[in-house]
Amino acid sequence: MTHECVSDEAVAADVEKYGLSVMLVNEDDECPKFGYSIGLHRNFNHPEIIVFGLSHDVMAWIINEIAQRIRDGERCEIGKEYEGLLEGYNCVFSEAPKGCYPEYFGYAMSFYKGVDFPALQLVWPDKENKWPWEIDFNHRWIRQQPLLKHWTEERAKSYWVFDEPKNLGVFTTTRVLDENHPILLVCHDDDGDWQFLCGTTDEPERCRLICLKDIVELDPSVNEAADLPLGWRAWREDAGAEWSREAKTSEEPS
Repeated sequence: MTHECVSDEAVAADVEKYGLSVMLVNEDDECPKFGYSIGLHRNFNHPEIIVFGLSHDVMAWIINEIAQRIRDGERCEIGKEYEGLLEGYNCVFSEAPKGCYPEYFGYAMSFYKGVDFPALQLVWPDKENKWPWEIDFNHRWIRQQPLLKHWTEERAKSYWVFDEPKNLGVFTTTRVLDENHPILLVCHDDDGDWQFLCGTTDEPERCRLICLKDIVELDPSVNEAADLPLGWRAWREDAGAEWSREAKTSEEPS
């Protein structure tokens, strides 16, 4: 059964009667719409499933289809591509860390009396079949599908983790804004300026000034660099890699 807003009693009744309950959450200013299961762990010893950014009808169908496959003995494996869950596209599963549960699994936490249950995120590709961690992924879609495996404890405490205001002007490039290139280099200059760059060009004509809030929405993984000290930079090889950090030398340009 599927609900958008229900009581804990109704959730428990559905889990008992149907094997699971599907929760659908509307989009707001800080989070895209999403849906998740409750009951798969209780009834089938399988992780709960969460999916972001699709229509409520599609997300509900996907979760119920996965539940039926689990009833038939199938198990969802991390990293394996699955057919038939999203028309025309394969999907994969990744771990949803427990740090994100208070943000996304409220009813499930109430049902399980805490965070003692596993969960997987179903991840879908863009229209060119690029995954969110690939360099050519359409990064305008990242806000619609936050990758929970990149969740950090700092972000769990607060959605806005930067000390600076959301309307702060920051620098980026046309390749990031117009060509879907991921942000691979973040610089926090000595004067307090922030640069979120593609790492492939330093041509002045490709530089653009936008709000910090827009950068975070374009690529939420830059939250991981929010505590970068003045005069430091962070870089990574691709959109799914870990950030490396170092202090810039005095000879390097800002």
